[in-house]
Amino acid sequence: MFLIAKSASAATAALGCAGYLLNVFGVSDRTFLISTALDAVVLLISIVLGGIHRSNPVNITIVSVTQTSTLLEIEQSFSSIATKSDWRKKIRSPFLAYPKS
Repeated sequence: MFLIAKSASAATAALGCAGYLLNVFGVSDRTFLISTALDAVVLLISIVLGGIHRSNPVNITIVSVTQTSTLLEIEQSFSSIATKSDWRKKIRSPFLAYPKS
C-alpha cells in the first residue's frame, strides 16, 4: 500500500511539473502532458541511478531554486503590503484593526 501511495504521489508531481513546463513554453495542447511527465521521471531516475555523488549537485540546484523563489515571493508580498496604506481597512478582522485613540 505504501508503494502505491508513493507511486501516485510521484505521478502527481511529474504531471504537475510537466503542466507547468508546458505552460512556460506556451504549449496549450495537453497531448504532450503525459510524455513530458514520463520524460521528467526518466531524467530524475537516470540522475539517481548515476550515483549519489552525481545527483548531489542537482539536488543542491533544485533546493537553491526553491529557496530563492520562496524568498522572492515573500519579499514581493511584503512590498505589496507596504505600498498599500489602507490594507488593514480591507480586511475585517479584530486582530488587524487600528488601535483606538
